Amino acid sequence: MQLADHEYKDCMLDLETMGTTPGSAVVAIGAVMFDRETASIGDRFYVNLDLEQVMAAGFTATGGTLEFWLKQPDEARLQILKDPAALVDGVMSFAEFVTRGELGVNKDMRVWGNGAAFDNVLLRCVYERLGMLTPWNFWNDRCFRTIKNEEPRAKDLLPEFVGTPHNALDDAVHQAKWAINLYHGQRMEHVEYVGHDEEESE
Repeated sequence: MQLADHEYKDCMLDLETMGTTPGSAVVAIGAVMFDRETASIGDRFYVNLDLEQVMAAGFTATGGTLEFWLKQPDEARLQILKDPAALVDGVMSFAEFVTRGELGVNKDMRVWGNGAAFDNVLLRCVYERLGMLTPWNFWNDRCFRTIKNEEPRAKDLLPEFVGTPHNALDDAVHQAKWAINLYHGQRMEHVEYVGHDEEESE
């Protein structure tokens, strides 16, 4: 199946943060385009944000989340510090990813987060605090955790994890694969990968 020119309308988002509430410091953004019907995964996005700039902008960290990160393997902790982008540049690059380079708002894009009050809400707070447009409409927020928890067979449909846990892109791809499996009611053997990676660095 050739899907190189496929127009995706679903984007799985995953953040790495220093807290769990709006206003928390976001240190990494990972995302991937996907299509549940065709079982395909498209373009990928990843950016680390400069933690010093994020904190200087008034975003916060909690002791519990810092403790969580200190307990993670070196690979996961070091990845969020690698090649950070300036705060505004990083979130602008994600907006370009969602809108296919046109900025503004992609009115057709559904953005999925792992929790109704987490990824989408925290990232929207970043855009609002910086005085920037959120690149998707709030009514297109989708919650992966909801569809996962409502499916009794969710654990049976869990795909193999590839990459590093708590790497925002690897987590996003894993969640997109799982969402595809949940949609089809089976573990898909041949999820297609089309498109290319997009990374932003300073």
